[in-house]
Amino acid sequence: MGKYGYGDRNERGERLLEFAALHNFYICNTRFQQKPNRKWTWISPNGVHKNMIDLILIQKRWKSSFMNCRTFQSADISSDHSLVLCNIKLRLKQRQIKPQQNHRFEINQLKNQATKKLYQEKLNANLQRIIETDSIDEHATKIERAIEEALQTTITTTKRAKNPWISEQTLNLADEKRRVKQIKSTSTQNAKLYKDLCNRVRKSARQDKEKWIQDK
Repeated sequence: MGKYGYGDRNERGERLLEFAALHNFYICNTRFQQKPNRKWTWISPNGVHKNMIDLILIQKRWKSSFMNCRTFQSADISSDHSLVLCNIKLRLKQRQIKPQQNHRFEINQLKNQATKKLYQEKLNANLQRIIETDSIDEHATKIERAIEEALQTTITTTKRAKNPWISEQTLNLADEKRRVKQIKSTSTQNAKLYKDLCNRVRKSARQDKEKWIQDK
């Protein structure tokens, strides 16, 4: 508890202090020096008695994150209690984004019995080294890493193509389209040729993708 409270502490206040001490809580309202009308949180119906009875409790480890805590008597909330607000400054840890792998494993190599047996031995050895943890996500990550390490030591990888379904014919048409684009403004004929090439590239790419999906 801080040194900037308001009013007299009664039996309930003592019990609250015991509760806060037991659970390592800090009473945020009492940390900051404020004017009296920014401290009290309740007023009696006759407007005579005022007290601080609406409190914000925080874990002590977060105490330095709270920049201010006060009541707002001007807030119209139709109550004999006042609105209590805190200003908090948080430093959030930057989310780690896993880089996308630019390769894929040649899983077909596991059809070879010798390769398959070696992979299973490597995987079993990796799994046995995993220490159990209470976190399901952490345990799943370790299993994923064990599988990947076993694959890396037993089979080869190939570079993942950005668009593996695009044929050589479509790529050649795209190159031709780029060449004609530079001269399309020189004549009406070139403009028509460029428009025709755009349509042919789209049609050829669509056919390539349909064929790739069918062959999968």
